[in-house]
Amino acid sequence: MSQTNAETPSLYVRQATLEDAELALEILNSEVNGVDPDHGNYGIDIARMMIESPNDPSPTWLFSDNENSVPFGVGNLHPDLSAKILEPIIAVRAGDSRYPALLDWFILESQREYPDFKIQVSINHKHSENLVHATSRGFMPIRVYNTLRAPVAPNLKPPVPPEGVEVRNVDLDNINDLRKMHAVHQNSFAEHFGFVPRDFDSWVKRIQADKSIPRDGIYLLELHGSAEGFIWLDDIDGLELRGFVVRLGVNKDHQGKGFGQLLLGTALAHFSRRGYVHAELGVDTENASNALRVYEKLGFTVLSADVEHERPVTLP
Repeated sequence: MSQTNAETPSLYVRQATLEDAELALEILNSEVNGVDPDHGNYGIDIARMMIESPNDPSPTWLFSDNENSVPFGVGNLHPDLSAKILEPIIAVRAGDSRYPALLDWFILESQREYPDFKIQVSINHKHSENLVHATSRGFMPIRVYNTLRAPVAPNLKPPVPPEGVEVRNVDLDNINDLRKMHAVHQNSFAEHFGFVPRDFDSWVKRIQADKSIPRDGIYLLELHGSAEGFIWLDDIDGLELRGFVVRLGVNKDHQGKGFGQLLLGTALAHFSRRGYVHAELGVDTENASNALRVYEKLGFTVLSADVEHERPVTLP
């Protein structure tokens, strides 16, 4: 399937399939290595997830000069239908200056498909040209997210919980475990910027559709049998010997008691068992829960930063 916009006649655009995952990954890694070479490569699963778009399906598009040329760009609008927000992933090969053309293309796509949504784009703070172009298209910076990384020691043992506290794996086939995780997630993230509350049925569908979650990748912290915290991990960059912390949450009434540090220590031991040498996570620099201090205590330091921008899809 191919598509062109009248406003961008020089682009040849076709929809990607899973057979294009290696190509999409090549473009993603080319861009990240061009602007942030210390980061390392993404794994193939991130390209497959981008193309499969498991939660709110959306096509992934490949961009080239013509039908026979090698694609230079890739992107997906990545809609969240409940929040009415688009979070596009857009990448071009290192050294290619056509990110602005792709961003313009996706703005036009958004206006056709999602005219009453907001669109948010994250741009690496070193991408000066892209930052300028986003501003020229009506995007306003709303947040800065840091990527943190910590070394993972070999043969690391999980921390010993205090009396009355148990940290265990969530059974992804157990509806009661999923209900406990959902309750903690909704409570602990309720005051976070951009958080969208979801009822259990819609939330669990998204969890069950996410094939990137390892069967042993989510831990629940219980205090005297009551679920009070969780941590969600994945192996999406495992080929780079790097594990990723997707979410870490502690119920508001129990924050500041060391539970976040206990869960993060459990995560580092989890990655150590897999033979990983680094752990990575993203953090909102304006997070009011003081999470950054917890991460720093366990050796996490800032690797890079992305500036999130937002605008209505349809400007006044």
